[in-house]
Amino acid sequence: RSKISHLEVKEDGRQGDDINNPSESEEAAMKMLANQTAPVVRTLLWETMDKFATSEFDRKQKAAAIDRKESALRSFETEVESLNKTISALSGQLSKRRKMSVSTDDPVEKIELLENKASMLVEDLQKVTKDQEQAQSALAEMQNKFVEMERENAVMKEKLTVSKAALKQ
Repeated sequence: RSKISHLEVKEDGRQGDDINNPSESEEAAMKMLANQTAPVVRTLLWETMDKFATSEFDRKQKAAAIDRKESALRSFETEVESLNKTISALSGQLSKRRKMSVSTDDPVEKIELLENKASMLVEDLQKVTKDQEQAQSALAEMQNKFVEMERENAVMKEKLTVSKAALKQ
């Protein structure tokens, strides 16, 4: 009774879903059922419950189907986004290649130029590596000298302290 969608509102503001005061549609339904025999009422009840169960089962199946379709749609949207990024990257690469083909007529010259740049960079790297090794060895040598000077300084301070003590006596 609480799920009847066409409840009437009484003049005093109450809805017609009160058990003691049924609505007119409920009264008509009750009169119709009261005039039927028990087997007919049972049959109507079983048919109604069967239709309800069937419709509830169908609703749950359709809800599950909708969820699967929405998941597939999200998956497709993600794939489309990924493919759009790939297309964008490929378009950029194609643009660079077109610029290279327009700017240089001979790709062999371009390759030789790039190989020369690469060999110059390797030479620079080797020179910097050698300079770094020299700087590290110089740093190690200076650290050794510093330690030696600190030791000598400590010895001198000790001698100075001994000398001061000897002068005071």
